[in-house]
Amino acid sequence: IVCLLKVHELAPAMVINQDVRTKDGMLLLRKGQDLTMPIVECLQSFARTFGIAQPLSVLVARGAFGVPE
Repeated sequence: IVCLLKVHELAPAMVINQDVRTKDGMLLLRKGQDLTMPIVECLQSFARTFGIAQPLSVLVARGAFGVPE
């Protein structure tokens, strides 16, 4: 399932469905990257410090994170 989420809503096991960039255009993650806790924490830090273009398109498994089966 494709969801549009803010950085603070991201969780491990989701997959980024777009390139992720700072508001200045610096590439942080490429489309297809699996999210891990360290990556989520890094994105949250970048969002606070530099800003990240949001919302982010992510892939979420059915039944995970409250997504209906």
